[in-house]
Amino acid sequence: MKKKLLLFAAMLLFSSNSHATRYYVNASATGNGNGLTWVNAFTSLQAAISATIAGDEIWAATGTYKPGTSRSASFVMKNGVNLYGGFAGTETMLSERNIATAPTTLSGDIGTLGNNNDNSYKVMKIENITIGITLDGFRIVSGYNQNDGSEGAGAFIQDNPGIITIKNCIFYDNYAYGYGGGLFIDQSDVNFENCEFLYNSNFDYGGGAIYASNVSGSNITLIKCKFVGNTSRSGAAISFDGPNLIIDRTVFCGNAATSYSIIGVGPTQTFKMTNCLVVGNQFGGSYGTLMSISPPNANSCYLVNNTICHNKSTTPDAMLYPGIRTLNNGAHFRNCIIYDNHTSGAYQLPSTNYTANNILSGSLPTGTNNVFTDPLFANPGSLAGAPFDSSAFDYSLTSSSPGINSGNATYLIAGYNTLDLNGNERIQQGVVDRGAIESPFLSTPEHVLGAADYIFSDGVLTFKNIDDFAGKDLTIYNMRGQSVHSVRIEENGIRLNLTSGLYFVSIDNKSIAKKIIVP
Repeated sequence: MKKKLLLFAAMLLFSSNSHATRYYVNASATGNGNGLTWVNAFTSLQAAISATIAGDEIWAATGTYKPGTSRSASFVMKNGVNLYGGFAGTETMLSERNIATAPTTLSGDIGTLGNNNDNSYKVMKIENITIGITLDGFRIVSGYNQNDGSEGAGAFIQDNPGIITIKNCIFYDNYAYGYGGGLFIDQSDVNFENCEFLYNSNFDYGGGAIYASNVSGSNITLIKCKFVGNTSRSGAAISFDGPNLIIDRTVFCGNAATSYSIIGVGPTQTFKMTNCLVVGNQFGGSYGTLMSISPPNANSCYLVNNTICHNKSTTPDAMLYPGIRTLNNGAHFRNCIIYDNHTSGAYQLPSTNYTANNILSGSLPTGTNNVFTDPLFANPGSLAGAPFDSSAFDYSLTSSSPGINSGNATYLIAGYNTLDLNGNERIQQGVVDRGAIESPFLSTPEHVLGAADYIFSDGVLTFKNIDDFAGKDLTIYNMRGQSVHSVRIEENGIRLNLTSGLYFVSIDNKSIAKKIIVP
């Protein structure tokens, strides 16, 4: 039935696209209001939405738009209609937008300004979407619902067979007493990219920023996002138990949970978290923990190349669980830095997890190739200073850090292994680092094999001074950090049987060349 519904939706989109219309919205427009040009733009966003059919799109200029005068009024998204904000009001192409300097705000502050008690219950609703939609370039702010069982004051997203894509958006200062201050997501697949969730809150069932729990049937992807200052009793940043959750290149900092977790993940088919920074958060209560993860089995849960540090409990002496709590059969932690978090004992992680190539504080009786030492960050925050915003600190690795070139590339997650937290190449000198931020430094200050030391031509690597490298081990790595050729250097002129591509040359895993290209 679902396949037939999606097929029918696709046919509708195909037929409607041949007559697709772009509508313009500008609160300051003074034209005839037909919405077909910037001059004649709608002044009401909801009026523009009401005029659309599947396949149309809306461009909204900078300004503040409100859903109506009733607390029950919301912006209601329509099937197959994409919305774009962040325009000055003269653009002819999306690429001309500057979202930061031309903010388009959807506000629930519909009554007395600054008085939350008369704000919109839900700023936005996205329901029964069969043809996927995109929301790009908006600030969704000041939804407020103090009623028992309230859900999603910023955005309420429910029962959508079509994929919802939300990009370049900010969810700020939304509150729901029941579930999901920022967003409530149920039976919907939602992809977030480059979004910020700032100072949203919830009291009762969890999800200060996002609630997609209680067997929600939702799949969520978070790419290059930031969670700051969100609060709740549980799941201050996110409370999730749908089938699949993917988090990549995302920052969690300054969030606070009063009695349980900052990140709560229930039984999932897949939970992958990679290249993320989780620092300066605060949790409280005897059941408090930074992360609570409950995978049905360890092979459904992988956390790779994350930096998780300086997260504080307000009641450390009463903690019953480690700072990261994994239930059932544990999870896989690979190439991570998990250091100086409050925990209930000597271990940063429960010993039931599958751990390898991590930098940890304290001790851990299980695992492979973990090291217990200071990761030597450039300018980190402190446990005492939590909660804090990570933008005031620097969690990159210094040149003497034990995390540099000490990771294992075989642990990288396919599809999420090319960029680090800052958008730089994940592997820069042939060997992946540990933690979220890849360093440009070599692991030692010894002689660096550079372009002046070798000639690579016709598949043969020739050293200009063989005496500098004789007796050392030569390893060639591909872009994934995998060794594709290894040999002891005994004589000059080494043939490398490589396919076309980009490679790194390593000497004794210490002296790393610039890239070589095989055409």
